[in-house]
Amino acid sequence: MNLEQRNAVDNVNENGYIYALEVFDNMLASEQTPNEITFVSMISACTHDGLVSEGQNLFNKMINCCSLKRKIEHYGCMVDLLG
Repeated sequence: MNLEQRNAVDNVNENGYIYALEVFDNMLASEQTPNEITFVSMISACTHDGLVSEGQNLFNKMINCCSLKRKIEHYGCMVDLLG
């Protein structure tokens, strides 16, 4: 992840889910694999915007699309999302 993308991901919660999705799509289009931090930011954005199914889809993409191992932070985001 380059500095520009890292800054974008850091600001996801301020800009909401649509911005997060754009960053995610740009990362995939440029053949960069999102990391665990990217998914924490994106699922958190879904939580703040009330987008439960989108957050669940991202949680599943961690393994299915990006082969990332879920960590306690991701499960915490899911608790917030579903709570």
